[in-house]
Amino acid sequence: MSADLTRDLAQEALRSVLADTERAQALAAEVLDRPDVSEPARMIALFALGRAHVELGEPAAAIPHLERALGLARELDDVEMRSLVSSRLAVAQFEGGHADEALALLDDAVDAGSDQARGTALNAQGIIRLHRGELLAAKESFDRAVDLLTSAGDTNMAVRALASRSAAEARLGDFAAAEADLERSTALAESLGMAAIVAGNLHNLGYVRAQRGMVPEALDAYQQAREGYEAAGAPARAIAILETDAAETLLAAGLYEEALEAAERTLAAAHASEHVIQEAESQLLRARVHLAAGRPTDCAEAAATAAELFGRSDRPLWASQAGYLRLQAQTDQFRSIDELRTIIDDLDAHGWDSEVQHLLTLLSRSLLESGDTAGAAEALDRASGIR
Repeated sequence: MSADLTRDLAQEALRSVLADTERAQALAAEVLDRPDVSEPARMIALFALGRAHVELGEPAAAIPHLERALGLARELDDVEMRSLVSSRLAVAQFEGGHADEALALLDDAVDAGSDQARGTALNAQGIIRLHRGELLAAKESFDRAVDLLTSAGDTNMAVRALASRSAAEARLGDFAAAEADLERSTALAESLGMAAIVAGNLHNLGYVRAQRGMVPEALDAYQQAREGYEAAGAPARAIAILETDAAETLLAAGLYEEALEAAERTLAAAHASEHVIQEAESQLLRARVHLAAGRPTDCAEAAATAAELFGRSDRPLWASQAGYLRLQAQTDQFRSIDELRTIIDDLDAHGWDSEVQHLLTLLSRSLLESGDTAGAAEALDRASGIR
């Protein structure tokens, strides 16, 4: 097979990743098995193989292939491929529990290559920031990603960036913008036959409805998403996140035992697959359920475990969120004023308004008990200024 035909086969593997992951893997393996494969074709095939593992929710398997592809892109001085591969490798590293390393990898990628490559890198950066709890920074990354991908005509990635931005908007309380982005993303995804993205958008719609207090509508959207994920063969990671969000909705409805059962299921699955991020999020959910059900000791224990796991995964803001829950559980114990201030500053910097408002009232109470009436009044004034 000529060098051109081998490269064409590698390109076909890359194009097939979203539509037919198994075919993409088979084509990439065929290219890599050839003794006469060129370095550019090898780079593309490794990239396709790594991307396929990312799509299947297998970050540990993806990383070696993507690291080899990135090394070749650097050797070949291919700026475009270096940016694109860095974006996928960063996502795999993050899902493997290495968020700081992932963000560092994206620092150059967001400013290198074409609009398509930069937009892809910005979308990856936004996803990582979102999961780290950096809501405002995530929204900024997604805004830039949507603009660049739209201008580049990369509809496949624009669909994903719109869906990702909707999640950030929902967490920031901008539900109208979130639903508008979901509607736009879904229309494009349906036109392209992207069934997994349509299911993911139903999942996000369920989250938005849950945040608006529309519990039955949220659970209905989650059920439709669950069916869509199963039909599309979505990775276990996507279904685990869905179950976590459904459990959050059950918690909001006061169905504590059902919520706890769902959290325990996702925790067991995460522990079995050694998925540190999902394990941490499941522990955080367990803490919230225990707190709502009036079990402060269990809450504090789960929150402490979550904080430790988030710390190992380079997610300091989520560790602060776990610390916030632990403090809520320990209402009758002395609170470190310095710890409260640290958590408040961390959460406030990234748009966690309701949590900050609650912690400021706790800080005010602690300051008042310590005799600092001026500090207590200042904390209350700051809390009352949050809308």
